[in-house]
Amino acid sequence: MPFVTQERRDLLDQFGPKVCESVGDICYLYYKEMVTKWKNNPRWTTIHDIKRDIIVSVDMVDDLQDPLTFDDAITAAELAFDVFFIKYGMPYELQKIKENGDIT
Repeated sequence: MPFVTQERRDLLDQFGPKVCESVGDICYLYYKEMVTKWKNNPRWTTIHDIKRDIIVSVDMVDDLQDPLTFDDAITAAELAFDVFFIKYGMPYELQKIKENGDIT
């Protein structure tokens, strides 16, 4: 769940993954990056690039502290993408269906 407390957000924004204490912290960092990329360029290619980056590379793994693991980072990144897609990607797709028609 990326919606951690404001206190955790402030700390994570300042110090990054090295202060992650939970999988929610990891999820927050990934989600925030996704939303920033989306707001800079709200297009399907942005969604594609975000998803590709998760599949190809999970970049904060080396900075995580025990007991958080590579598996935790991958799972948090995937879950952050799920929330991102529900909030940003799907509304975009629904708008495109209205504009271009559904596929039947």
